[in-house]
This record gives sequence, structure tokens and C-alpha cells, in this order.
Amino acid sequence: MDADVLITTASVPGRPAPRLVAAATVAAMRPGSVVVDLAASAGGNVEGSLPGVEARIPSTRGGGEVTLLGLAAAAADLPVDASGLFARNVAQVLRAMVAEDGTLTLNLNDELIHGMCYTHEGRSR
Repeated sequence: MDADVLITTASVPGRPAPRLVAAATVAAMRPGSVVVDLAASAGGNVEGSLPGVEARIPSTRGGGEVTLLGLAAAAADLPVDASGLFARNVAQVLRAMVAEDGTLTLNLNDELIHGMCYTHEGRSR
């Protein structure tokens, strides 16, 4: 397999997760590759993944290892990360719009500010 990252997400409520990736496929990935199994808590889409376990699988492609991450509670953990990412994005936007002295400063030549600004000084853009 020539991918450096593989993320599996297939899950069916109330049933074991479908097995999509064989252990041999993971081992055939390039050394340094990462496999993330978001369905590990339901049995896993990747053979050998376990909930909450980070495993190092020897690569058959000339030494090194492939990292296999089995997430234990993806549905509970990911919203926290998504919220943090969103909060950081909002903070960066505000930093771009507020001057050092705390005043609102809209630099309409800034691609980010220009793209977000629908009206300015009573006019539609």
C-alpha cells in the first residue's frame, strides 16, 4: 500500500465493526505510516487494532514500523478536539481583526478579512 495515512471509520450501531483492512496490508505500508481505527471499540476495521492501544507493526518494506492506533472512544473524544480546533480558529480570526490597542481594525486587503466581510461602512461588498 502506498498511502502514508489510513483512517477507518466504518461502524454499524449494535453490530461489530466490519473488518476492512488485514494485518498484512498494514505491514505492507511504508515505514513511518500511521493507521487510525476509529471503530476499534466496536471490534475494529483493522485486524489487530485494540481500543486505546497504540501498536507498532514491523513494516515488510525494508525495516521500520507502522503505527496502528485503535481509538477507545472516538465518538466521545473527537468532539472535544473539534471544539478546540474551532476555538483556536476563532481566536486567530479575532487576532487578525483587533489591533494591539484593542480597537477593531479591518484590513480589507487581508484575504481572510476580505472573504468574511459581507458589508462594510453600510455598503455590501
